[in-house]
Amino acid sequence: MSPLLEAMTAAAFAEPLFYSESDLSRIFADPFRDAKTLSPDEQAAFVFEALEFMPGSGNWTLQRGLRKAVSDLLRSKPKISPEQALRMSHAVCVRDIAFPFKPVLNVLADVPLTAEMRDSLLRLRSVVTEWHGGGEMREIHARIDALLYGKPENAGLQPSGPWTEAVLAEVAQRSDAWRDLFLHARTLAQSSPSRKWLAEAAAHANAAGATAVLDAAGRWLALGPMPGAPPVQVPEMEATVQTGFLWTLGALGDASIAPALGDFACACFRKIPQIGAVCHRAGNACVNVLSAMPGLGAVSQLSRLSARVKYDVAQRLIEKALAAAAVRNNVRREDLEAMSVPSFGLDANGSRVEPAGDGEARLEIEGFEAKLTFTRNGKVSKSGVPAEFKKAAKELDIALASQRMRLERMLLSATWCPLENWTAWYLDHPLMRTFSTRLIWEVDCGGTIRTAIWNGGEAADWAGQPVALDAGARLRLWHPIRSDVQTVLAWRCRLEDDGLTQPFKQAHREVYLLTAAERETAVYSNRFAAHIVKQHQFAALCRERGWQFNLMGQWDSHNTPALALPNHGLRAELEVDFPEEEDEITAHAVYFMIRTGRFAFQRMDGQAVPLAEVPLVVFSEVMRDVDLFVGVASIGSDPSWLAARPRDPHAEYWRGFAFGELSEAAANRKAVLAALLPKLAIAAQCRIDDRYLCVRGKLNEYRIHLGSANVLIEPGSRNLCIVQGGSGPAVALPFAGDRILSVILSKAFLLANDAAIRDPSIRSQIG
Repeated sequence: MSPLLEAMTAAAFAEPLFYSESDLSRIFADPFRDAKTLSPDEQAAFVFEALEFMPGSGNWTLQRGLRKAVSDLLRSKPKISPEQALRMSHAVCVRDIAFPFKPVLNVLADVPLTAEMRDSLLRLRSVVTEWHGGGEMREIHARIDALLYGKPENAGLQPSGPWTEAVLAEVAQRSDAWRDLFLHARTLAQSSPSRKWLAEAAAHANAAGATAVLDAAGRWLALGPMPGAPPVQVPEMEATVQTGFLWTLGALGDASIAPALGDFACACFRKIPQIGAVCHRAGNACVNVLSAMPGLGAVSQLSRLSARVKYDVAQRLIEKALAAAAVRNNVRREDLEAMSVPSFGLDANGSRVEPAGDGEARLEIEGFEAKLTFTRNGKVSKSGVPAEFKKAAKELDIALASQRMRLERMLLSATWCPLENWTAWYLDHPLMRTFSTRLIWEVDCGGTIRTAIWNGGEAADWAGQPVALDAGARLRLWHPIRSDVQTVLAWRCRLEDDGLTQPFKQAHREVYLLTAAERETAVYSNRFAAHIVKQHQFAALCRERGWQFNLMGQWDSHNTPALALPNHGLRAELEVDFPEEEDEITAHAVYFMIRTGRFAFQRMDGQAVPLAEVPLVVFSEVMRDVDLFVGVASIGSDPSWLAARPRDPHAEYWRGFAFGELSEAAANRKAVLAALLPKLAIAAQCRIDDRYLCVRGKLNEYRIHLGSANVLIEPGSRNLCIVQGGSGPAVALPFAGDRILSVILSKAFLLANDAAIRDPSIRSQIG
């Protein structure tokens, strides 16, 4: 540390508070005077030392003093080399520090813009956020953009970011009509254009040639909003040009560009950690343009975005666009999504085979996932797979996951689908057939309702008897809460006998009914209160199941997990809060754990709804979500939690959950396991005892809890920490999606052959 920095540090800690610039000048009077007496080289050295010291100074007064000292020294714009300039730019690329950005940028303006400096300035732009103040942030962003791309007022059609840099290089080789098109795009100041603006945009696009514009747009949108740049947000002028160009495409009204718009929107909404989306403006423009486009191709892209985009504002915009599209097409919102599921070019057997380069690519659905096979000269090859097929396989996987979730949410709906539509949307659709032929449907023929599954091209009941469908028949997904116990058990046996795996629990689904305690509390339930859950895992499950929840931390961030049920005019809420004794936070001050509280329903106007008035299916399905959140995210489900925190204040809770009474989901898991057990290769070594699956190994006997999957070693009931359960043989389950059951089975196979375990962490525990 230089003598000058030592003097400033001593002065700051001697009087750490100040209230005005005059106080600052008084506290650091001697260091400020001494700084001016340094030689140019010594001043430069101090500038670098001060900038690099500021983030770790730990004292606000010292940071203010260093900022003023550096600003004063840089005001004379000392000559620095490109290497020193790059070092200076790197030094101020630290979040949430009030560096003297403007003096630094003034100095950087006098050095060449090398590729390294360009990347550093882009990183610096992402570091300067609204933490520094909205107006201050915008001014600094404008200065950085001027260094990167020139001043906006002098820019003309000069690039304003990497996207326009690539696009305008191509435009420069074209006619003046293309130049006019982009000059017009730059004029879009608001989020939605006027009719006059759109008419002018269409005229410019037609002058350039609508077909040529759409062809070029496909290539340009494929670049993404920030091609070749580090993960930073799009500059303001760049976002303006992109938004104007997107609305120009919308003015043409050609839905063939919809897939490219969907891809570009996904890239725009991609999250940069601790910063936000790459470009909200352009992403929102994509959604609005797709919303205005004719045909179901655009709707398909909106449905895809609904499954992929997690930002609340964007989700609301997408939902609004889908609702408007439903009105425009005169169909129900849920039917609109069913109509617009893409086929991905799959044939009636669910596969797509095409020549690709020097080989052949085959895309198909295996289980409930996309499978891509590339063969060359009759042999499977892992290299040379065309990029478009890799992308198609990824998109098919996303579509399968989102459609499976959509179907599961349809269990909440009591609406029927006419046979003609159901056949087109579910039975004959190459993607949806994967699910529809494995699910049980209620069939209403002339007022007589029967349950059926598709078997060999016809509907059949649980006994295999045909179910006739007349022209006026209608169908909906069956929920076990609407049937008696014997019918439910019969369907379970049918699925297990046929070895049929459902895409989610249906016949084996947990059913949640009101308890006596809930009838007494009337408008709320404490069934899943007082659980300690890992907040990040809890938040991820909320997003997956369609709930709204934002991470909470040591700032004004409290919010309530909620699920909107517009079809029923209801909203479900689960209270959560910070545990009083909780002090574990991430580097970004987010709590690791939160505590659950009451669960209740409200009408859309906020009025509390008695639980007894909530439809049975709705109550059961929403309670199932809450049980899932607790069962998966509870710290009691983490076998290593207590071992890593022997004095944790939640130790008693962990023990109570890890080996406690079974919830509805765990009790249901016990019933499923009892049916599966006789079919397992290790059946002779296993038995179910109360809340445990007991496994007899060569070294010990083990008890695996059916709720948490945690393990006890007997005798002695010693906790056995197994973070990974081992793979084990594949076990055919009658449904997909129960992660805890899969973990229990993998641990059972591992421990049944405990003498062969080689993992040292497990060997040391089992002896």
